[in-house]
Amino acid sequence: MVLVVTGCKKDEEAAATTTPTPTPTKTELLTGKNWKFTAATVDPAIDLNFDGTLDTDYYALLAPCNQDNLTKFNTNFTVTFDEGAIKCDSLAPQTTNTAIWAWSTNETVLTIDNDGTGPNTPYSIDVLELTATKFKANQTLTLDTVNYVFTATWTKQ
Repeated sequence: MVLVVTGCKKDEEAAATTTPTPTPTKTELLTGKNWKFTAATVDPAIDLNFDGTLDTDYYALLAPCNQDNLTKFNTNFTVTFDEGAIKCDSLAPQTTNTAIWAWSTNETVLTIDNDGTGPNTPYSIDVLELTATKFKANQTLTLDTVNYVFTATWTKQ
């Protein structure tokens, strides 16, 4: 009887001293993996492709060569963009590393600076969800005094 009680007590002590796995930081969740753009919506609806129909599914309007692109946030605060399997321009490089990223507002806003090469650089996106496998964010753009909220989802590859 004494052996059984002693054996149980050791098991309880071992369980009590197990160190819990620390929760990953947002930087750890974001960096070191390829993110594939898998969904994008806009609210309110807008005629994105100028066909006379209001659109809410921005992702469906993208060419396949844009749907397979990958984005990788690196720990040195650079961003690597990969053209994916289908390139829109066969002469374009497969990967580019021209952007930098930074957290702001207690790691709820991600700012990306594409090296000043585009009309919207730098730009910020509000992080809605960030897990080990899913990254979801939105950005509000004002066009003709209307605020449009673009929401994008990336999935870990």
